[in-house]
Amino acid sequence: MATDFDVITYANGPFLYDVFNGVASIFGNGNYTVAMATCMTAASIGIMISAVLQGRMVNLLWMLQAIFLYMLLVLPKVSVNIVDKTEIDAAYVSVGAFPSVRRVDNIPIGMALVASSVSTFSSWTVDSFETVFSLPDSMKYTANGPLFGQNLVRKMISYQPNDASLNSNLQEFWRNCVFYDIGLGFYSFNDLSQQNNIVSFLKSNTAMTRGFYQESEGVKSFTDCR
Repeated sequence: MATDFDVITYANGPFLYDVFNGVASIFGNGNYTVAMATCMTAASIGIMISAVLQGRMVNLLWMLQAIFLYMLLVLPKVSVNIVDKTEIDAAYVSVGAFPSVRRVDNIPIGMALVASSVSTFSSWTVDSFETVFSLPDSMKYTANGPLFGQNLVRKMISYQPNDASLNSNLQEFWRNCVFYDIGLGFYSFNDLSQQNNIVSFLKSNTAMTRGFYQESEGVKSFTDCR
């Protein structure tokens, strides 16, 4: 059977890939088929012995149901495509954001059908809610997985100005002015975090007895902290 089933996930692609590979290694192994054939043969022999000892035919409905379910849900093998919507396929980065897809073969159709149906419905539910109750892209679960918003926080923490001179001047100002002011108790990190206008606060509270080298158009000049 050449049918493929898509299992949609958010940030759990590698984990599900390992899980389905484990399932495939069990159900796709020839030893599993031999083991099931042995069990069915032993069950058939047991039923015949029971029928002889009881002098009548036993109820075979339960066995027929088990065989039917096995042949319907376990015996047919299909392929599963694990679609991780938060992971971009490196092969398509230059042309667009295509989600990463991992393929696993030899998965029982019963397991593939349930996993695909549940994940597809869950993905549709999340997409519908985020479309109706719109959020910024960096805060969407479908864009970043369980830690939606993590990219925004990470970028805020590691933010640096694009201008190299401005970036260097800010670092020099921090090392030579703000660092010593906090160390000497002129103000604290908490004071800085509570300011609506941090530039005005620093102009009013930074010591004038210290300075730093400020770079402008490739030329450095010494200026006081305030």
